[in-house]
Amino acid sequence: MTPTELGTAKPVAYAAACRLMGTDPARAVNVGDMLESDVHAADRAGLTGIWLDRGNDFVTGGPSPTPAEPVFRIEHLTDLPGQLTGDARRWRNVATTTRGGRTPPP
Repeated sequence: MTPTELGTAKPVAYAAACRLMGTDPARAVNVGDMLESDVHAADRAGLTGIWLDRGNDFVTGGPSPTPAEPVFRIEHLTDLPGQLTGDARRWRNVATTTRGGRTPPP
């Protein structure tokens, strides 16, 4: 589902999608390649935002942004199943300051 399909902008769209699917936002994840508009917006809506960090900022063409706070991060969509357990908050790959920076979740 996209914000356009839901008729609303992020992060409201994420909460709306959860309502439509009958899913508690705390049990849902959103994977996106935009740190602010995908990952942080999902977090604000109560979902777990997961950053698909491909190593570059496709808007600027420069390197990936540096997260100001820890975020859940994958480099490839194929990494997702290996990172998720029954609870997305029990994550094994958290970006802290730079691409590739990994630390256990708090």
